[in-house]
Amino acid sequence: MRVNAIYFYNALSKPIFICKSIKTLMNNIYLTDSYRGDISSELSDVVNNISNSSDPSEIREALSYFDIFYFSELKEFVAKNRQVGLDDMCYLSDLIQKYGLEA
Repeated sequence: MRVNAIYFYNALSKPIFICKSIKTLMNNIYLTDSYRGDISSELSDVVNNISNSSDPSEIREALSYFDIFYFSELKEFVAKNRQVGLDDMCYLSDLIQKYGLEA
C-alpha cells in the first residue's frame, strides 16, 4: 500500500505532508537547503520536466534528490531511515497509522 500524498522526509523528524498532486507542487514550490539557500527554482525545473510523465517511478526518482517522497511505499521511507542509520520505523508511526500501512 502506498502513501497517497507527497511528503518531505529527510529522516531528521517525522515526514511532512506537502500536497496531493504534482500540479499543486508545481504551483507552491519553495524549498531551501541549509548549504545552498533557496533551491526552489531547481526543484521547479525538475517538477516541470517530470510533470507530464506517466511513470511514477520516474517521478519518485527525480524528486528523491530533494528528499521528496511521491506516493511512496513504506519501504521507501524505511530505506531512507537505514541510509542514515536509524531504526526502520523511527519517525514513521504517524504515517503508518494515517494510511493503515503494514509495518
